[in-house]
Amino acid sequence: MKITEINADNYVYNKDNELCKVCIVNMITNSVIVDNYAHDDGTFYEYDFYEIKPIPLTGDMLAENGFVWDGTGYQWRLYIKDEPRIVQLGLISDGEVDPCIFAWMAGLCKKLRYLHELQNLFTALGIEKEIKL
Repeated sequence: MKITEINADNYVYNKDNELCKVCIVNMITNSVIVDNYAHDDGTFYEYDFYEIKPIPLTGDMLAENGFVWDGTGYQWRLYIKDEPRIVQLGLISDGEVDPCIFAWMAGLCKKLRYLHELQNLFTALGIEKEIKL
């Protein structure tokens, strides 16, 4: 993961594997300021970039966010209708431990493995979708 891949509102894990939501990315100091959900005190925490970790995408996470198993035995699908386009996202699993998501839209095929990448794809496509964890 590169610091240029992280944006405000991305979810990540901190060094203690606690769920955090990024509020500010500081490219000068290579740090991020996050809302750390493990501490319900309203305080924001700053971590060096190397202290945060991406959240791998899982089937449970996809199901919680509207993806549907298509019955083929290897693919999840999410259709997002936003006139005049329909976006189809599919999780391809070929039996590997580390499946990845490919997004199909007008010939786009993008390999995604982490939650922040999926969030960034939604943002790039202009799709406002709150991720449930």
